[in-house]
Amino acid sequence: MELSFASLMPLVRESFRAPKVTFAQILALAPSLEARVLAAAAVTVLSALIGHLANILFPVPMESAFTWATTSPLRLLLIQGLMICYTVAAVTVVGRMFRGTGKAADALLLVVWIEFILLILQAVQLVMMVLFPLVATLAGIASVGLFFWLLTQVVAVLHGFKKLPLIFLGILGTIFISALALSFLLSLLGFPALEM
Repeated sequence: MELSFASLMPLVRESFRAPKVTFAQILALAPSLEARVLAAAAVTVLSALIGHLANILFPVPMESAFTWATTSPLRLLLIQGLMICYTVAAVTVVGRMFRGTGKAADALLLVVWIEFILLILQAVQLVMMVLFPLVATLAGIASVGLFFWLLTQVVAVLHGFKKLPLIFLGILGTIFISALALSFLLSLLGFPALEM
């Protein structure tokens, strides 16, 4: 299969209609590890660029914990890259703790695919913020729910799990425990608590 933006769009549409089947098809493409890493780098850079552009066009008027991250494209790039690495590691390690069979390379491929879908939505949302700000805000909220839904499907396909509600709860639990661990680590290093 020749990979191009046009050839990938049908897979994007099918990711909403039949995510498990589509994710299995993506894994069947079996790109090299180099290609997967390059794809991860590409979506990371593009997402950071769109995020920084959004911050320039629509700056946040109040200081918050997110201001530090969004005012620099390099910081956005670093955070985006770390989030992808964290997601891949968490999906792989936690899934295997529950007797999953997924591999890290396949987790990377599917997480990058989710990021690619969200990248398209992020670009559309940026345009909508100019034309229909309220609709764009609602779309941003919906994209968070979409991320969790797609990630739940990814974990199911990757590890062969069947019970989607339990997978979703596992994702929430992993995020909660990770946040507590990060907060504890930052406190040990002397960083002050972030004000949201």
